[in-house]
Formats: sequence, C-alpha cells, structure tokens
Amino acid sequence: MARDDFHFVHTLRVRYDEIDGQRIVYNGRYLTYMDIAQTEYFRTGLGLHLYDLADANIFDVATVHVELDYLRSFVLDDLVAIGVRCTAIGTTSLTFAFEMWKEGDPEASFRATAVFVNFDPAQRAKRPVPAIVREAIARLERWERV
Repeated sequence: MARDDFHFVHTLRVRYDEIDGQRIVYNGRYLTYMDIAQTEYFRTGLGLHLYDLADANIFDVATVHVELDYLRSFVLDDLVAIGVRCTAIGTTSLTFAFEMWKEGDPEASFRATAVFVNFDPAQRAKRPVPAIVREAIARLERWERV
C-alpha cells in the first residue's frame, strides 16, 4: 500500500525501554506501536474513544488475527510514522492495515494486517459492528458506503 493511501498517521519516538540487546526495537513492541496508533485512529481520526464505546457496551474489540512483516529495524530515538487504515468491515469484524516508516525514509520498515472482532465481554461472544463506528470509518477512509 502506498503511504498516501493512509488517511491517518500517528508518530512516536523510540524510547530506551523499547530496544533489545541488539539495540533495535524489540519485535514484540511493534504490536504495542500498532495498538497505540489504532487507539489514536479512533480518538483523533474518528473522534471516538474506545473506552467510552466499551463502557457504553456497544463496541469492544478483540484481536483474532495478525500478520507481521519486519522489513527494516528501528533504533533508539527514531521517529516512527505509523499509518493505520481500515481496509474492510464485515458484520462483526474490522480489518486494518498498518505500515511504519522511519522519518525521512519513504520505504516502509514494517507492514501488518490485523483482524479485530467486536466482542461483548459479558456474553463472551462476537456482535455486529455498530453504525456509529461504520459511519465514522467510512468518512475517514473516504468510502462511498459501508
């Protein structure tokens, strides 16, 4: 996916506690970076707060599938731009694409695809993605319809 295909990008800086003994970002931290960027996608990109939606018992996601491609390493103090894009919404699921770039580098250093399901924690079961989420994503992603 081209960088311009992402309508939402969140930037963070690599901190000391995120690197490993090789002085590069520990592989598990990329999932944390994805989570941070997805939270910001909802908060600043969509204007929806995930915790408010969960507290209202209408939307709470569970991760069901992730594919990761590590292309280049990030190191201490790098600025990392994280592109987040919803690529599909099913009845109960949302599929997201993530890419990460080091500031100033046009080539992606990391790519991922993740599938999340709207989960009802009380029932321990999946449930439909609500219209408020569908419509907000459609606006941000510039879809004609959901």
